[in-house]
Amino acid sequence: MEKAHFYVLHNTRNGIKAVEVDGFSIHVDGEGFYAYEREDGRTAYIIDPETGLSLYSMHRAEIEEREESEEESWETDLVKCTVEKFKALPGIIKDFKRGIKNYKDQYAEAVKLFRACVKKYESGQEILKGSEEI
Repeated sequence: MEKAHFYVLHNTRNGIKAVEVDGFSIHVDGEGFYAYEREDGRTAYIIDPETGLSLYSMHRAEIEEREESEEESWETDLVKCTVEKFKALPGIIKDFKRGIKNYKDQYAEAVKLFRACVKKYESGQEILKGSEEI
């Protein structure tokens, strides 16, 4: 895991928006993903870098026990645990690739939406529900 800075999509009351987060770049079966922990420290996510969408999440309450380490903070432990569980899921990458293949048009639209949201974020705007077509 390497530290990374990236965007994710968040649903808000007003619509969908891109948000910058700090996390980690990970590789699973040759595919690149991002992993990060929410600011409140309760949930960690595995993110598809092309769409900014969460593929997998894990809540802090799911960690039954953790080891104390002087080198790693508790916050990082949740991300590491989430990454390890994600990697251990049987066929996760195969299913992900199959989903992209079976839903090419929907995936392409998700990528397009994500890029538009990032562009709007970078220009200081948000995409609001019903406010514009993408």
